[in-house]
Amino acid sequence: MLRSERLALESSVKARQLQIKEKDLNNLTNFLSSLSTQSALLAGFSFVSFSELPDGTSYFAAFLLYTATSVSLGSNLFVVCSGMLASILAPT
Repeated sequence: MLRSERLALESSVKARQLQIKEKDLNNLTNFLSSLSTQSALLAGFSFVSFSELPDGTSYFAAFLLYTATSVSLGSNLFVVCSGMLASILAPT
């Protein structure tokens, strides 16, 4: 009688632990998905800033703009790739 109660209690504890781990994994997946979505939007904005530069802009200002835009675009694409990779491989 006591053994069966102990086994039932242990199995319910293990089931609850699995539920907590599943909830944590779902929260992480949702977080990474939303982070990747926001980063993709910002990468699109960075890509658009490459399109035109106002006339009469100095070479130094253009260099700074293109450098900052390139770093921003690269960082955003890195976040998108990392987030999607983690979202895909996290459940396995």
